[in-house]
Amino acid sequence: MNEAETRAELIDPALKAAGWGITEGSRIRREVIAPGRLVGNGKRAQSDIADYVLVYRGEKLAVIEAKKRGLPDTEGLGQAKKYAEKLQTRFAYSTNGIGLYQVDMHTGAEGYVNQYPTPDELWDVTFSEANEWRDRFAAIPFEDKSGTWEARYYQHNAIKHVLEAICQGKDRILLTMATGTGKTFIAFQLAWKLFLFQAMKIDRHDQAKILSSSEIVQLFTEGFKTERDRALFGLCLYCGLRISEACTMHTRGAYRISGGVRGRITVRKENTKGKTDTRSIPVCDELREILEAYSSPKEFLFPGRWGRGHIHPDSADKILRAAFDELDIEGASTHSFRRTCLTKMHLSHVPTKVIKKISGHKTLAALDRYLEVTDEDLQDGVNTLKFH
Repeated sequence: MNEAETRAELIDPALKAAGWGITEGSRIRREVIAPGRLVGNGKRAQSDIADYVLVYRGEKLAVIEAKKRGLPDTEGLGQAKKYAEKLQTRFAYSTNGIGLYQVDMHTGAEGYVNQYPTPDELWDVTFSEANEWRDRFAAIPFEDKSGTWEARYYQHNAIKHVLEAICQGKDRILLTMATGTGKTFIAFQLAWKLFLFQAMKIDRHDQAKILSSSEIVQLFTEGFKTERDRALFGLCLYCGLRISEACTMHTRGAYRISGGVRGRITVRKENTKGKTDTRSIPVCDELREILEAYSSPKEFLFPGRWGRGHIHPDSADKILRAAFDELDIEGASTHSFRRTCLTKMHLSHVPTKVIKKISGHKTLAALDRYLEVTDEDLQDGVNTLKFH
C-alpha cells in the first residue's frame, strides 16, 4: 500500500470519523508552506508541503504528516514538527495509517494516541481559556477576494498574534516585518476583521451583557423565529450552558426515548469545557414549556447543516446576531444567556456553591467573574454601614 492509498483508505476515513470536514467550520487542507529555495537556472529545491492541516473556525490547529503503511508510524515525525513550528499549530501528528503519534508543540509532551481528536476537542485544548473577543474574531472569515487572495503562512501567523494580543486586552502592539512580506495585506486583513467586529463588539470590558427581563421576553417572543432557536438559547438561559455545550448536546440528554422531556438536563463531560464532570440540571417550568414545543429525530438535539453532526456555535451566533439587530439589543452575545442565568440566581440569594454546581465552574473564583455587580448593589452595600 503506497502513501496515496494509505491516505485514501486509512487516514481520510479516520479523520472523517472524528468529525473533520463534517463538523461545521472544520476543514482538512493540504498546504504548500514554502515553494522551495532557489538553486539556480530557474529551479527550486523541494517544496515544504504539509500533507494535512486541520483547520477549525479559521485557526490552524494541527499538522499531520502521512507515510505509507509499510513505513514506521514515526517516519514523518521530524517533518511534522518542522511544519507545525512554521505554521505555529499546537499539535503535530505522524502516522502510517495504523499508529498515530502525537506531539504537543507547547508542552513538549508526545506519545501514541488511539484516535484523532474532534475539532471541538482540539479547539478547547488550544484555547483553554474562553474569550468572547476570540470567538467573535473566529466568526469573521478572512477576505479572500473570491478565492484569489491566500495568506502565506507567516502572514497568517502575524495576523493571528495581533488578534490574540487584542483579545488579551493589549492596546500597544508592535509588529515588525521585512520589506516585501506583505505588510499591506496584513494591515488590510486586520482592518477588515476589526471593521466587521464593530457590529458584534462586546462592551463591559470583555464581559457579555446581562439581559434584562424585557429583552428576554422580546427575544423569545419576537427575536427567535423557530422552536429550535428558542430551545437552543432556552438551554443557555435556564441551565446556564455555554453555547458550545448547548450546540453539542445529544437528544437523549434532554428527552426520554419515548419523546417526553426529562426532569433533568444532562451535559456529558466530553461536551463540557474541561471534559471532567458530567452535569445534571433540573428542568424548570419555563424551559419545559419551550422544550415540549420542539423535537429532534437526530442523535444531536440541534442538527447541523443537511442534518449532519450538530449546529456550529458560529451558526448559533449568526442567529442571535440577527435577533439582536432586529430588536436593537447592543453589547450582548451568546454568553449573555449564561451570565444572565448565573447572575439572576446570585441576586436571588441562591448559595454560590449551588450556582457553581449548575455552571460547572471548577472554582468559586472562576464563577465570581461571571456574576454582575450593579450600581444598586454597591449602594446597598454602603447603606449597611450604619454604626448608631
